[in-house]
Amino acid sequence: LEALYDRFLLRKVVEPVSDEGLMELMGLGNPGVYDPCLEAAGAVAEECELFPGLEDMIEHFSTQTTKVIIPPDICTLMVQLRNHLRQQQPHTDNDDHYNEASTSISDRRMVKATKLLKLSAATHGRLTVDRIDCLALLPHMLRNVPHQQSIIHNWLLDNVTPLSLMELSCLRLVVDQLR
Repeated sequence: LEALYDRFLLRKVVEPVSDEGLMELMGLGNPGVYDPCLEAAGAVAEECELFPGLEDMIEHFSTQTTKVIIPPDICTLMVQLRNHLRQQQPHTDNDDHYNEASTSISDRRMVKATKLLKLSAATHGRLTVDRIDCLALLPHMLRNVPHQQSIIHNWLLDNVTPLSLMELSCLRLVVDQLR
């Protein structure tokens, strides 16, 4: 099952909706029955573009992403993080069984994470992946269960920059406020 779970790169905890929210969701009706875009434009479905220019934007960033490089120190950081997470999990003899609490990260997921880091840099107008990309994205990509996100986040804070303890404390406060 690990190969299946690796297809979902970003992992976000989604809490159940409230009773009022559920009532609102149930009242939305069936997809395709009401389309405000069609009503406003008097168009047929094929003519209605909900996000004008989206295809051009995707093509642009796909091209830009191929130009982005990942510095060796970022690659080293990611390998060290993966090794750190491996050490957090006791080894079992049954490697074929997927354990969602496992902290192992497949090669496949690491490659996908690298591509998303490059996309982040490209969308921010940079040609190099920065450590802030790692800090912002890796906790959401490399965890299997929610509590692992804080383990990854804290490890990155401790290892992402050569800051003094005071500077690191300030950085933690800023990042925590951005959440």
